[in-house]
Amino acid sequence: MPKPTFLTWKITGERPLFQSNPSSMWSEPDEDDKTKPAGKAPMYPGKVKAFTIAESQLYVNADGQHYHPGMAFYKCLQKACVKRTLGRSAALGVVVATVRCIEDEFLLLDPVTLDSKQPKAVKKDAWLVDKRRAINANKNKDTGGVAVVAIRPKWPVWGGLLTLEVDADLYKGYEGLTELLNIGGHIFGIGVGRRRLSGIRRMQEVWSDMGMGRFSAELLKG
Repeated sequence: MPKPTFLTWKITGERPLFQSNPSSMWSEPDEDDKTKPAGKAPMYPGKVKAFTIAESQLYVNADGQHYHPGMAFYKCLQKACVKRTLGRSAALGVVVATVRCIEDEFLLLDPVTLDSKQPKAVKKDAWLVDKRRAINANKNKDTGGVAVVAIRPKWPVWGGLLTLEVDADLYKGYEGLTELLNIGGHIFGIGVGRRRLSGIRRMQEVWSDMGMGRFSAELLKG
């Protein structure tokens, strides 16, 4: 039987993390609501609606902690495996067979505190409203989509501790796994604006990449 073990990496954000919680699609902000959260000044004076739209896309758990889906890191790791090897085998096959994502919620922590015994959560008001031009590819597909203004929450500084379950008896060391996680973090990243395949045009892959959500990973010694 495989011997499972739990490995933890220190994740440090290298580029801002943009979020877009799909649950926000189920409800529209109240246009008549001109209030702002207590204790938080409006990031764009006179434009509280933009703040409300961005806030609705944050990931917040039942305990009020900000997080990002843990599966985003596992998918990032898988992307890094393509056309690479782990030991003498194809990396993707090894990772799929031996690594499991066990955390639904990757808690966002202050990267400055990650080396302490009790890392601190990011401050709840540390995120910003980001507004920028984007293309909605689902509309007017024949003409390349429609330009829209995308409003999202952005964490300029972020980090956390990522734990994965690994079949330990199939590894002599974890340097290769850590390297793949860093490749995924530097090339693809997580969240909105990560490098991803957006479609096929004229038989060629088309990639979108704002360069956001990139990170570095350091394996912590058990």
